[in-house]
Amino acid sequence: MADSNLQFLTIPLDDLTDEQVELLAYWKSLPAKGGMPSWRDFDLPMVPAKLLPSTLVIDTAPRPEDCRFRYWGTGMTKVHGADKTGQCPYDLQPPELGRRIREDHQQVRDSKQPSAGVYGFTSANSFQQVQKVLRLPLSDDGDTVTQIVICIDYSEPILDTMRARGITAQEAIQHLKGR
Repeated sequence: MADSNLQFLTIPLDDLTDEQVELLAYWKSLPAKGGMPSWRDFDLPMVPAKLLPSTLVIDTAPRPEDCRFRYWGTGMTKVHGADKTGQCPYDLQPPELGRRIREDHQQVRDSKQPSAGVYGFTSANSFQQVQKVLRLPLSDDGDTVTQIVICIDYSEPILDTMRARGITAQEAIQHLKGR
């Protein structure tokens, strides 16, 4: 697939869905060393039920190719066509998605702060996808990001608009950029 297949947009944390805002508030409420809670303190069942199937947890590593999915929500199997638990997140398809995710995760690791964005792409199953993503850093030592919790909302209103207007995910992201 050509690189033009993927569209992305960084968004402010105040532009999250209600459920993502709820999860961010939970993350902020946890005890934190260095501004980040630990995996040990993060309770995955606290992820809003609507979003748990589309939640991922990545174990980070000094070398990006050694990063692995610790948790792969069942809803993501429908999007990507397979359970990716234990696999490297930067191998996701299409390839430009894996590259973009790697850049976004590096930004979280460098800043040690939550971040958010919107991705539009055609999935491995040829579904048009628009996903609003919240990334939350966790740290075992208060200094190094050791896990990233990724909470994805499929942005159903955007998908409904796309279907009604007959536009692609890429066109929907371009529309969001123009707001």
